[in-house]
Amino acid sequence: MAKQEKSQQYDYQALQQELDDIMAKLESTDVPIDTVVELYERGLEVVRTMERHLQNAENVIIKLSERFDAAQ
Repeated sequence: MAKQEKSQQYDYQALQQELDDIMAKLESTDVPIDTVVELYERGLEVVRTMERHLQNAENVIIKLSERFDAAQ
């Protein structure tokens, strides 16, 4: 696996963990409303970043598939 792929995989896993932590905090009943808003906002940022990671991975897979198909 290339260094960049490992880095992206780690980043995605770290983002997933952060999102899990945010969700756990949001599910708690003793979180002040201001904190809930901040957590929700951060959660949206994390989700958007994760979506970009997935889109980049999909683009790489498409390019690899096209190269493979062209080589046959």
